[in-house]
This record gives sequence, structure tokens and C-alpha cells, in this order.
Amino acid sequence: GKFGMSRIMLLRAMNDHPNVPALHNNMGVIYLSENKQKQAIGSFRKAMEIEPNYPFASVNLGTIYLEFRDYKKAADTLGVGYEATKSDLRRGSGRAIEIANNFAVALSGAGDLDRSKEVFQKILKNDEQNAHTLYNYAVLLVARMRNKKEGEKIIARLKFLGEGSMQKRIDELEKMLPGS
Repeated sequence: GKFGMSRIMLLRAMNDHPNVPALHNNMGVIYLSENKQKQAIGSFRKAMEIEPNYPFASVNLGTIYLEFRDYKKAADTLGVGYEATKSDLRRGSGRAIEIANNFAVALSGAGDLDRSKEVFQKILKNDEQNAHTLYNYAVLLVARMRNKKEGEKIIARLKFLGEGSMQKRIDELEKMLPGS
């Protein structure tokens, strides 16, 4: 919670080591904590300029793009983090699942529906009861792909999990099924 002190230390380190992407990424995290989103974006971009495949900055920046529904930029940026965490995804890492889920949502929003479906399936292969992933996958199947058969299966799995906090959204999604 000592953002001022952290900023001072990072600025000193960045002065001595301007080409270390972790320093710029960490500065971006501090800016986010202070609700300075423009500066955070600048810091994450700088980290990725230095190292285009730097996964931490790509995930941070991609998540901001996703939040603002800039799906193409989010998919391009989150793809770096997804590639870097694929092996963690196979081990069921919560952080890797979160990154993959965000990447799949971004792909869907950008119109790359088949690839989005593929990523959701990879997540569910390792964590078949992840309610947020199941819900997002159901949205892809029902609202974007208009796939009634597969959509019904995923909605049934969601209902079985008994996610009460999502029940209203699940009911709304079920009404969107073709022929409902």
C-alpha cells in the first residue's frame, strides 16, 4: 500500500536499468492501483516494446483492452500471455485458466469463434467445473455460434454446478437458445 515509496524505488531502478520490462510492468501495476489507467497502459506498452513477448505486461495490458471491449487488441495482446502459460494451463493453474478464459472471450469478441471455442475446450479439459469458463463458453455457443445442441449441454452443466450467483444470467442465456 506504499505506492509513493514503491514508485520512487522503481524510478531509481528504471534510471539505472531502463530496458528491464519487469520494472515498467511493475510501474504499470502501481499506476493501476492508483487509478491512473492511462499511465498504466503506457507502462505496460513500454514493457512490451522492450520485450514483445513479456507475458506479465501482455496479460495486464490485454485485460485492460478486454475491459474496454477492444477485443482485437485484447486478443492480440492476451495471446502472448496465453502462449506463455499453456503448460501451466495443462497443470490446472488458476492464473493460467484466468488468462486463457480472458483470451477466449477476446477471441470471441474479435470474431475468431472457432479459436475461441478451442481455447475454452482446452481450459475445460483441465478444469471442467470452472463456472466462469463454462458460462463464457455457453455465451459463445448460444449467442455467437447459435449452436443449440452444445449450448444446451453446457447450460445443463452450469445448472448442475448450482451457481446461484449466476442463475439469472444462465436463465437469460437459456432463453437465447435457438427455438426457445
